[in-house]
Amino acid sequence: MPTITSKTSIVVNAQNLAQAQQYLKQNLPAALRAHPPSLEELRPGTVVLRQAMHTGLAQNNGQLCCSTFTALTCFVMQLAHLDVPELAVQTCNTSLANKPSGDSITIHGSTLRRGRSLIFGEVKAYDEHMQLLAHSTCTFSL
Repeated sequence: MPTITSKTSIVVNAQNLAQAQQYLKQNLPAALRAHPPSLEELRPGTVVLRQAMHTGLAQNNGQLCCSTFTALTCFVMQLAHLDVPELAVQTCNTSLANKPSGDSITIHGSTLRRGRSLIFGEVKAYDEHMQLLAHSTCTFSL
């Protein structure tokens, strides 16, 4: 069951959780639709997803697919800001670190700063042993 807290002006309640789960089903990147992630945690500006490892997530060398992780970054940040109808990506920088070990990965997305017109965020992916797999920093305009 997802953790639901309310600490800022974005109120996360049962209605928003239902909205987040609906968003999750309708807007997944294509590479994740066959094996959708589960929503582990939803707080204002923060999302944690758990994703089963499958061939659509990995490149030939075993690392996470950079384009899939970048799409996942945009998806996670939109999910973290359901109060904004649509975020426009300004920049997204992705670095791949290690090859995953285990059957699933955990994706942590968080807002670093939210201003009047921009949101700065980061998304990190970890394997089951909490080894960093990928890291993205991103800027979105409101």
